[in-house]
Amino acid sequence: MRNLRIFLQVFFLIVVFFSCKKKESNDEEIITPTTSNAFKATSSSGQTWLSSSVSATYQYGVLVINAKASNGSSILLRLKPFEDYETTVPYCLQFQAQDNVAIYKASDTASSSYSTNAYYNNYSCDDSQINLTTFDKTTKSVSGTFYFTALNTLSYDSISFNSGSFTNIVYSDETPPTPDNLLITKIDNVTWSAATVMTTYSSWMGISIAGTNSNKTVGIYLPSDATAGTHSTSQWGDYRIVYNSNIGDNDPNLIYNANSGEIIITEFNKDAKYIKGTFAGIVTNGYNNTFAFTNGEFVGTY
Repeated sequence: MRNLRIFLQVFFLIVVFFSCKKKESNDEEIITPTTSNAFKATSSSGQTWLSSSVSATYQYGVLVINAKASNGSSILLRLKPFEDYETTVPYCLQFQAQDNVAIYKASDTASSSYSTNAYYNNYSCDDSQINLTTFDKTTKSVSGTFYFTALNTLSYDSISFNSGSFTNIVYSDETPPTPDNLLITKIDNVTWSAATVMTTYSSWMGISIAGTNSNKTVGIYLPSDATAGTHSTSQWGDYRIVYNSNIGDNDPNLIYNANSGEIIITEFNKDAKYIKGTFAGIVTNGYNNTFAFTNGEFVGTY
């Protein structure tokens, strides 16, 4: 994707999922001996998936239930309950939805997963939804039912659970503190730390974390759908390291880009609205001058 933009702007290609024909479930992936009925589901072919452990959190108004089976497969349900009306309406799991999502993973080491927000379902609740039957904020427990069809965006096959339930799942509502903005690095082995850091988030322009100190600015630019892991940098790509060696001078050749480098995202909490990671690379300007960035760390709170 080409990213033609001025400094502090990121443009990225929006990948539009296309309608795909629903395939038969990979039922051989969900053979699951178990010891718990707290969370269970039935596949489209009638096989039963049962949890061996379940955990749940309710933070920033978002409920997340993570059920795991003894063979390493997992089902994660995420929804944003309506305040004081949690059990009155179904929560639709729709294409490209962010608040309400179900994810199935065949194992802890699987390279990809099945997600309802990747499955094109004509924006209907018919294929996938969660219903809460109880949501007790005194005992911090929740029960409900669900069914869903989810798509694997790498293999383009789908998996369906025709019915499922979770019963008296106790959740934690302790909210960890939101970290402060941070941007530090070594520039040619000299430690540099931003005196001020500004983080912005836009669903179509992406995320920017820009730090300034001593007339120098370091910028980290990421797409809004950034994922945890290691990402290579490039001058016009989604993941960028940009350095301005003298912000008081309008010479565009004082702006350096890292065509050789990496950004490692260690945490991206969209509910708490912060992103953390590390970075390193060689930045180059129009005169082919270079600076080496090492030991870089960033925290962007937006």
